[in-house]
Amino acid sequence: QLLDLPPGVDPGPARVAGHIALGPVNHVRGDQLDARRHFEQAMTLCDAGDDAGLARSVTESPAALARTFGAIVAWLLGHEDQAEQEAQGAFAREAELGMDSWATMVSLWGASTVSMLCGDAITTLRRCDDGIALARAGGYGLGIPFMTVNRGWAIAVLGDPAEGEARV
Repeated sequence: QLLDLPPGVDPGPARVAGHIALGPVNHVRGDQLDARRHFEQAMTLCDAGDDAGLARSVTESPAALARTFGAIVAWLLGHEDQAEQEAQGAFAREAELGMDSWATMVSLWGASTVSMLCGDAITTLRRCDDGIALARAGGYGLGIPFMTVNRGWAIAVLGDPAEGEARV
């Protein structure tokens, strides 16, 4: 319904919300191609400024959410380099807006997830350390367990499997 609005209704924010809602649903259902299509549409709409009307009603920036999950789905589709570029881009965009936001922390978690999926333990560890520090400083405790799991994987891969397992 958010993607098919009647005339006279500003379609931008609703379309962003619709694509962001359908992206994760299709991702969880295993339809990565359709999830990717929705994330790409959301990114395009956000780049055009259509997400501005949602800023008051969501904790993450819509652009951060679309880019973060879009990067993970890109990896699942076999596009490792694209996934890394998009994850780094999501973080860079949010960091430019400020290093003290929930969206920046979410983008760091997403970037740490992509680097973990790509097998890059050093980058994963750095991103997790930065993200956990940001989460603690900003009071975003919900992000800490997610990055702690990724951090545990990195510690294990870097040579301390017992400590890594304890963190996971």
